[in-house]
Amino acid sequence: MRRIALVVMAAAGVALLAACGDSGKVANAGGTVAAPAGAVTPGDVTYAPEAPTPPTASAIPTSAPGQSVTIEAGDGSFDLSVGTPTGVASLNSNRWVGIPVTIQNVVGAPTVSASYFGISPVAAPEFGNVDTGVTIFAPDDAIARIACGSLPLFHAAFPGSPGAITGQILDSAMPKSTGCVIISYDASDKPDTVSYFKDGIYDDETTPVASWTVTVPTKATPKPTGTTYTVTSDGGISVISYATVQGQAQDTAVTGTTWTKAIPQDVQSAVVVAQNAGGGTISCTISEDGKEVARQSSNGQYAVVTCSHAG
Repeated sequence: MRRIALVVMAAAGVALLAACGDSGKVANAGGTVAAPAGAVTPGDVTYAPEAPTPPTASAIPTSAPGQSVTIEAGDGSFDLSVGTPTGVASLNSNRWVGIPVTIQNVVGAPTVSASYFGISPVAAPEFGNVDTGVTIFAPDDAIARIACGSLPLFHAAFPGSPGAITGQILDSAMPKSTGCVIISYDASDKPDTVSYFKDGIYDDETTPVASWTVTVPTKATPKPTGTTYTVTSDGGISVISYATVQGQAQDTAVTGTTWTKAIPQDVQSAVVVAQNAGGGTISCTISEDGKEVARQSSNGQYAVVTCSHAG
């Protein structure tokens, strides 16, 4: 009982001293009395600083090129994948890389935007994953043709409402489609990651919902010349016939879902005909000197698609 009483008295003494302020004197009706020598005063008390809140680490895994990630956005969702960069355009110290993005399995009415993509790491805050870092070019722009090759630009591949910058509302009936996003950066940067921010890229606190590791070419892509044929299909490609400078040619050993043939010279009467190996959508394009001049699609079991252009 004596030990408990001493603890209570000590606590009461500290509380009384705290009421005195920093003077170390106790006030009473008759004046003030100096604190006893060796007594603890409020000035002797120090407080431990609050422990800093540790930053929240991103739990978003980095995917490989071509791997799909389901994005919940707006009033729906879609599966998104990023492919290997198609090319790099350069002007002085500026660089623009073309990133192929594929959207499929649209559910509801989700919102998507080219301005939600970014690259990192970059030194300047106006590039990459801090600001949009995205530039939209007209389809016939030289930089777009070098960076994206024969791929359609994002806003053309995924038509929606209202626009490419503020966000497009996708239709659940949209088939699997691939478009090109052009992202700008500086020549001194060495970006290796493409990320998607479903709410836009506003500041450095924004966390991506998906990221892909990519290899960005270190040298600018030469301006394309000649005729280029491209065929894509959901279910594989059976056979392709196409025109060359010398005549007709055929490819019956197609593997995968994408086929490209570049002919160094311009084919005056360019034609490509392709057939599905199964069901789904099959599409073809023809580009002359990097500019797309023809595009067609067909859907169904063993569907056939034809693209042609007279140069």
